[in-house]
Parts: sequence; C-alpha cells; structure tokens
Amino acid sequence: MNHPQHGDGSSSASSTEQPRPPSGDRMQGLLAAVAVIAEDPSLEAVLRHVVQAACTLVDAGYGALGVIGENGGLSHFITEGLEPDAAKLIGHLPTGHGVLGLLISDPRPLRLPNIRDHPASYGFPKNHPAMRTFLGCPFASVIRSSGTCT
Repeated sequence: MNHPQHGDGSSSASSTEQPRPPSGDRMQGLLAAVAVIAEDPSLEAVLRHVVQAACTLVDAGYGALGVIGENGGLSHFITEGLEPDAAKLIGHLPTGHGVLGLLISDPRPLRLPNIRDHPASYGFPKNHPAMRTFLGCPFASVIRSSGTCT
C-alpha cells in the first residue's frame, strides 16, 4: 500500500482507508504513559515516556524523539528499541540532516514506505539497525505565562 508523503495528499487509488482511532488497549497504554510522566516530570523522563508510548501506539520496533535546540539543530535525541551497547556502537547522535532535517525545516507529518528512496535521505551510520519504513511527526510545545496567582 502506498502512503501519502509529507502531507501532500497524494496516495494511490487503493489508499482510501481512514485512520482508525486507537483501540481500547492502545488508549489504555497512552493513558498509562501520561500517568507515568506525572510521576517523574524531568525532561529526560518525559521525552523517554513520550517516545515509548509512540512506539507502542504504532507498533514500531524502533523510535526516536528529537528536540530542536536554540541553534536549530537537535539538542536532545531519545531512542527506543536499541540496547545501550548497540546505541554506543552507532556513535554520535543525529545532527538534523537528511529526513530528520526535513522534519525540522518543513514540520509536517512524513510517512515513507522506504526511507532510502526519499530524496532527502542522508543514509545511516555504521552499526545503525536496518530501517525501511519511516513515520515522522513533528510536534510543538508552547509554554508561556498566562498570569499570576498571588
């Protein structure tokens, strides 16, 4: 099945399926993740729980969550599905090039049946696990003061 690429609305004629809402089990998993986040609100813990919940929600073997820093590159990159020793073999974390960079410069959902076929594909470092499909979804957080309580 072909999937729309980068929110452009293009799809094959057979791709008329509508997204299904999360099943009861998946919704329970999402709610459990919210409860866990409330237990440890540190940034690292929250990011880890978000990527774990996302992997569970879409049944992904690997997942990652990148946070864009003030310089426009990735300031945090949290992975899921990799053993710590395997992650160390990969080397340095992504810097925001290739498809990840595309999500930074043009923040729209991106679903690819084969990441290597995308023109922005930058390749993978040595020892990176094999990846074919890709689902990237940018998100934003706005934190601002709305008033005071005295």
